[in-house]
Amino acid sequence: MNNPILIIGGMGPQASLELHGRIIDGAVDRGAANGDDFPEITHISLPIADFINNQQLENAAATINKACRRLYLWRRSARGYCL
Repeated sequence: MNNPILIIGGMGPQASLELHGRIIDGAVDRGAANGDDFPEITHISLPIADFINNQQLENAAATINKACRRLYLWRRSARGYCL
């Protein structure tokens, strides 16, 4: 079983898609051919401003933390756990 991969984007959607594509290409290079041969990838794209000062960095960290919490709760719910 493959380990799940979580991509938290914020450097622009194209950069996240590039990373996603490289992961898929790497799986193909290692013999993946059928759907279940590929890794489980969860992709979160967050609109985060460039880090210019500490306040913006703190805001970005809070945004990422909030998204991770939502993902955690969603994953628990998707696996049949009660929230």
